[in-house]
Formats: sequence, structure tokens, C-alpha cells
Amino acid sequence: MATRALVNARVLLDDGFHDDVAVLLDGAGDIAGLVPAGQARVQAAEVHDLAGGWLLPGFIDVQVNGGGGQAGDQADDGGV
Repeated sequence: MATRALVNARVLLDDGFHDDVAVLLDGAGDIAGLVPAGQARVQAAEVHDLAGGWLLPGFIDVQVNGGGGQAGDQADDGGV
């Protein structure tokens, strides 16, 4: 599959939102890079216009509350 470019989005990075970057995806759909939106690599890719929408990282909730009828802080080491 060809390289794809996600353009025209508000991309959330560590330092806030950016409107002037393109997200390049490789053939497997993995992020291959963040580049200025006008870069030639973007124009050569299969371009997907996100129409000003937000592009956010996958948020993962790593909080664990236990299971099997016990809270995580109540189990002994063998029960965890």
C-alpha cells in the first residue's frame, strides 16, 4: 500500500495543537513521520483531508481496580 498523508487537521503533540503539519502513514498504516504540510513527500502521497478535525493520540486508561471480588490493594502477592 502506498504512503498516505493525513492533512488539514489540528494535530495534538507534546507542546499543544499544530495546524501546519501532515502525518505520514506507511503502507502498514503506522505513523512514519510528522512533516510540514507543504513538503513534497506529502504531495506525492495518497492525501486524506481531515477537514480541520482533531487528530489525537490513542488514549489508554491504565487504571486497574482489581477483579475476582477483590480490590487490587487488598490482594496478597500470590493473588495478584
